[in-house]
Amino acid sequence: MRILIADDMEYARANIMEMVKKIFPEAEIDTFSDGTHAWEAVKKREYDLLFTDVRMIRMHGSELAEKVAEKHPHTEIFFVTGEDKAELEQLGIDPRRCIFKPYMIEDVKKCLKENKVFEFGGFGNELRP
Repeated sequence: MRILIADDMEYARANIMEMVKKIFPEAEIDTFSDGTHAWEAVKKREYDLLFTDVRMIRMHGSELAEKVAEKHPHTEIFFVTGEDKAELEQLGIDPRRCIFKPYMIEDVKKCLKENKVFEFGGFGNELRP
């Protein structure tokens, strides 16, 4: 499994990466500090999951998500954000695909499970077919 994390705040990138590693220990994870560099990576390889902040320097997460969805429609996209639900809806972002800051690992798992991205199996976590 390949996972891409894009957030312009270093501690936020590290935090979500730590949680994602616990959920998907076998995953290959790439991290970027802005949407532009993340997009360059997406042009070179496909990712199973994208976690992106909504507002970043150079390219916002909403623009990155739009481009990723167009190029790789099977990539599951989630936003890690401090924005409120009303603002997200104005940006055309489904709040059900958001992990709201501050969050715990249970919040990440709950969001992924509710969006049917993976099943919590007895032998680890598996991306849905």
